[in-house]
Amino acid sequence: MDTDKKMQELVDLLKTKEVVFEDGLTADEIAAVESKFNFKFPDDLKLFLQAALPVSDKFVNWRQPLPRGLPRVPCRKV
Repeated sequence: MDTDKKMQELVDLLKTKEVVFEDGLTADEIAAVESKFNFKFPDDLKLFLQAALPVSDKFVNWRQPLPRGLPRVPCRKV
């Protein structure tokens, strides 16, 4: 299965959970976020965000200004 198809399947699955999406980020938008916050998205997350940008609650809308730096993401031990 190719990467584009996998990403679309993931987007479709999340839509069944009422996640709202906008068009994916452009390469320039990805580069701007990475530069602004001095980090690199993992390759798989970058591909996902370029396929579709989740904008529902609890997702970071990378097109919107972020107050006081990066949002804190709760983590659980695995």
